[in-house]
Amino acid sequence: EGANNLDVLEYKADSYAKLNNYDSALATYNRVLQIDPNYGKAVAGICEIYKQRRNVTELRAMIDKYRNTNIASFVEPYITKSPVFSPEQGTLEEDTNVTITSDSNTPIYYTLDGSEPDTNSNLYTKAIKLEEGTTQIKAICISDYGIKSNVVTATYSLKFKEPEAPNISLASGVYITGQTLNITADPGTTIYYTI
Repeated sequence: EGANNLDVLEYKADSYAKLNNYDSALATYNRVLQIDPNYGKAVAGICEIYKQRRNVTELRAMIDKYRNTNIASFVEPYITKSPVFSPEQGTLEEDTNVTITSDSNTPIYYTLDGSEPDTNSNLYTKAIKLEEGTTQIKAICISDYGIKSNVVTATYSLKFKEPEAPNISLASGVYITGQTLNITADPGTTIYYTI
């Protein structure tokens, strides 16, 4: 009587998976999906087996198949989110460090030469200090079981703002007695002068 009962089949597949009998578990989960293609727990069970086996190709196929369906929430935990840059790309006028974060503590790899990042690229461990000029950063998250996020790109243009001209305390002119003048400027600048 339980041959086509989804609850019974799910329990059977879960039991196979707990016993590490993954082939039987996969066959049973797939039987569930033949009966009900929208049975999310079977989709999640299959994804978990592919994750445990580090079977990236099949896991990626499951994610792609179900990510835009009404049971997308069952593949959501297996999707590697793209990294996020801070600040956002654009033109900057002061020393800036770019931080890259992932929402699941997934390792982040990045490049600064325009190439596509992978596990052989720089591993992100600290903020990236921008040099004057244009810098393009490409980054990717790769889960510990091999699923890659989309590559994200941010382009920064760092052009330091010109400091304001210094202020001289005396006006130009002719003075008949000795004078003292002060030269002041914005904080963070150095004043050079000639006489």
